[in-house]
Amino acid sequence: MNQGQTQLTPGARRLMGSCVIVLILIAVVAGAGILWYTTRTTPTSATQLPVAVQPTNSVQTQPSGVQLSTPVVQATQVTGGTTVTAPTPFEPITGWPPDPDNRPVLKVAFPPFGSYFTISQMVGMDNPNRLYRLEAVPLEFTSPTGETLNSATEDEQAMKMANGEWDVLLTTADALARRPQIGVWVTDIDQSAGADKTVAWPVGKHQCVGKEIKIFNDLRGCSIGVSAGSVGEYQVLSFMRLTAMTPADITIVPFDTVGDAVTAFTSGQLDAVAGWTPDIDSAEEAGGKPLLNSSWLRNINDVLVVSNKANAEKADLIQAFLNDWFTALKFQQESPSEAWELVANWSYGEFGTNDWTFVYPGSALDDVKLWLEDQVAQAGLDSNLILAQNPDVLVDRLNNAREVWSWGGSPMGEPFNPEGLVETKYLKALEPVAAEYRPASGGFINPTYLPFPKTGSAPTPDQLISLPTVAEFGCAQVEFSAGIVVLEPGTGTYDNFVKCATSLKQLLAASDVQLLVTGSAAYPSTYTYQRSESFAKRRAIGIQNALVQAGIPLERITVTWRVGTKTSDENLMQLDRWVKIEIKVGAG
Repeated sequence: MNQGQTQLTPGARRLMGSCVIVLILIAVVAGAGILWYTTRTTPTSATQLPVAVQPTNSVQTQPSGVQLSTPVVQATQVTGGTTVTAPTPFEPITGWPPDPDNRPVLKVAFPPFGSYFTISQMVGMDNPNRLYRLEAVPLEFTSPTGETLNSATEDEQAMKMANGEWDVLLTTADALARRPQIGVWVTDIDQSAGADKTVAWPVGKHQCVGKEIKIFNDLRGCSIGVSAGSVGEYQVLSFMRLTAMTPADITIVPFDTVGDAVTAFTSGQLDAVAGWTPDIDSAEEAGGKPLLNSSWLRNINDVLVVSNKANAEKADLIQAFLNDWFTALKFQQESPSEAWELVANWSYGEFGTNDWTFVYPGSALDDVKLWLEDQVAQAGLDSNLILAQNPDVLVDRLNNAREVWSWGGSPMGEPFNPEGLVETKYLKALEPVAAEYRPASGGFINPTYLPFPKTGSAPTPDQLISLPTVAEFGCAQVEFSAGIVVLEPGTGTYDNFVKCATSLKQLLAASDVQLLVTGSAAYPSTYTYQRSESFAKRRAIGIQNALVQAGIPLERITVTWRVGTKTSDENLMQLDRWVKIEIKVGAG
């Protein structure tokens, strides 16, 4: 999401003014910087743009101190020659009415990723009443001559945000945790819901030649390619930590882009690769098997980050920008074909952008579905208002991501104050008028975004046993001595288990996975089956209790048990005295 991608056809991945009726190929460009949308095709029907906001002169002071207009402002929209007046959301009044030839600029940088193309849509929605001029900066954009424009590594992106060269960056939450100097969170864009994957050969081909790779734990001793510092590397590190590996247990090979990593994988130079669509799809097409998939592991969030400079000096413009963002999302839901055609027709200067977005005139909606439908769950205003009301969720997210990056040995930006990285004033300003942003019809292409994980009763053992195991928990194989059925609180073994189990909370907070705890007991030749079964059951329940003690919700844990083969051989019996914890997917 944060790195540039090779230009592959996606198998899927990472207006407010007068009504505009486009009948022929036109280009409207005002002399001193008004960015009217430049069309290159003739739509089949007129496109009706959302209303343009005209603030009143009354202002209120939000808790943050930002001066904003009252929620009861007026807007006009010309529809069939009729002017309609309606209440609209907050809009800053500073400098109103704007001079369309000399509006202040907001520079917004974003890599090619489906949900990020809302920025392209917003450029097409420009109008003279907008308080600012939106300057979209498409990262890793390739011109028709092959020149790469706006190339910026993760570190370079952080520098441009830190020095105020850019005002807004579309990135992932873990990037903000690692490089807090880039700014502050202002809203979630989406949750990755299938776009990010870790793919491996069924049998190792490079560093672990001949090793069977069924689950993530099997990557121990293997090599995996990632785009350096990207969310793909974050996904790998988070599961290495969860499965109690050390950073040295898997050889992580950094590449400049996901495409480069996938090329190395498909040529047999790696055992596994992590990345996002469209590039990661090529790894599967070559015969790779997905080990991790964000369709069930919702621990990757795309976010809008505002630079500290813009947050301090351009708060009114940022508020207007965020208003426009949610207006654009509403338009996507009510009139998806028209909204995404704006993306297809967006030009970056003199260049078309279709080979960067893979969204084309005439098929825009279908093209965007490839990016979003089974890949990304977009977040609307209501979901973000829940986050704004529960900032501890965001703080925990940042802390967890920071711990993962730090555990992996990555350099960390300083200072890190997670509470200070969450800026909710803009969302809170919109709360009184949230109804204005709710679509009257339609919905997101992928409506499965959840600010919190789903809750409910635990599945039955039979339901879970048949589901795929993605990994075995790092404390998974808990060994017991003969006659011992519980971990005694206060002992080193118990304390270490609880400490280890806390790493599961991040996973459970961001996914629908379930834990299957299986207790096992030996079957001595002198015991009845029922007596041995009692040992197995009590061991499973004891570990379940220890997990709850570590903060794991009881409804996320299912227990089962088994008994080994009847024998009098003590060495064989000891092999059956254990409890295993599996991470299961697909229960929902």
